[in-house]
Amino acid sequence: MVKRGLASPEGYGARIRGRAYVESLYAYRSVGEGIFGALTVEFGGRIKTKKRESTETRILLRITIYCLKIIVRWAYR
Repeated sequence: MVKRGLASPEGYGARIRGRAYVESLYAYRSVGEGIFGALTVEFGGRIKTKKRESTETRILLRITIYCLKIIVRWAYR
């Protein structure tokens, strides 16, 4: 959820954002963006599959491989 600015627009999207935005969770935004940024750098930005099952499987495998890589790197420091 993107932080609200000083001159926020009015409208349906702004009202939804106003209800969904939580200041304490916003502090963790950089952590999530860092993880997904690292996954994009490691594996590329697009998954070229048409079936939803294949897409989900590939995403889970990529996340698992990345986590294992981090664990191995951490264990052998």
